[in-house]
Amino acid sequence: MSSFKPLVPSTETTVPSWSSPKALFPLMRRGRPLYVSLGFVLHLNYKNPWLSPFDEFQRFKQHPSIRSVLEGGRRVAYGARAITEGGYQSVPKLTFPGGVLIGCSAGFVNVPRIKGSHNAMKTGMLAAEAAFAAISAGRAGDELAEYEEAYKASWVARELRLVRNVKPLWSKFGTLIGVALGGFDMWVNLLTGGFSFFGTLKHGKSDAASTGLAADYKPIVYPKPDGVISFDKLSSVFLSSTNHEEDQPAHLKLTDPTVPIAINLPEYGEPARLYCPAAVYEVLYDENGQNLTGTFADYLLPTAVESPKWELGKTITPSPHHPIGAKGVGESPTVGAPPAIANAVVDALWHLGVRHIDIPITPQKVWRLLREHGVTD
Repeated sequence: MSSFKPLVPSTETTVPSWSSPKALFPLMRRGRPLYVSLGFVLHLNYKNPWLSPFDEFQRFKQHPSIRSVLEGGRRVAYGARAITEGGYQSVPKLTFPGGVLIGCSAGFVNVPRIKGSHNAMKTGMLAAEAAFAAISAGRAGDELAEYEEAYKASWVARELRLVRNVKPLWSKFGTLIGVALGGFDMWVNLLTGGFSFFGTLKHGKSDAASTGLAADYKPIVYPKPDGVISFDKLSSVFLSSTNHEEDQPAHLKLTDPTVPIAINLPEYGEPARLYCPAAVYEVLYDENGQNLTGTFADYLLPTAVESPKWELGKTITPSPHHPIGAKGVGESPTVGAPPAIANAVVDALWHLGVRHIDIPITPQKVWRLLREHGVTD
């Protein structure tokens, strides 16, 4: 038997996060089943928008050192989640009227140890104690400020403070130097009770702000899953034990539903379709390559409501070069069409490095551009 659980990025994460795939592969050893749990962690402040955490995990499993452990097993489970790794300096305000943030929702993960369950349980206990005291005092609907104060005085805050600089150092100096500096900083913090030569470092920018433009990176072509060691998303999701009603309300709501197609797709290649571990987000095209997930409404075209009032007039200026004075009949409404089509073709070839194409655009000209930029079939 075999199973794996990949943890992948989340669009709601605003501080550096980890995408962590995980897998469980049961094998037979000496007549008894042996289960192999395989995990993969990916920092979500990566720059290349063409990167797919799920597919990186599948490719990772094909490494000879990993594949040799999994061969002979059978996948039995799969899962994925985002790990909030902002740490001590990224913990938000923990209370709001009628509720609190606890556990991973508040970012209480100890990043270098990849541990958070103990902090989740402890903050849950602190919140319960504050809620019990508030209800006993006849309070309702206000903020449990006592919970936030209890967190600051708890061993949870002290633990997170000791490791607060590990991720910023890692991000700034890379794996080799950054991890070494992080280890040194944790050692100094532990011996001194929280002192650091670096102070408290900031993360610099969010995961979203770290994403580069699609045009600046080459698309990644991942190998097809072999169905033995590597697998596709949909069959993996089937093994995730996810259960929900088909008609339950959507829990993801977009503040501006035009952004994915009007902005994210042309500028970033819509990375949500790649970082989602369950293939929830898709950009669909018809057989002619026409986008099916967007409409003119996505491009903020003015409607009759937004249009100003027009005052119409008519001026007759006959052409002196035509027997009946006619000029340009039917031409002006089509002036913008050829450039619009040319721009659309450039947009379609943008990821290959094409930045300009002269009209008229012929099939031969497009094919020549494809060949020049490495497309052969």
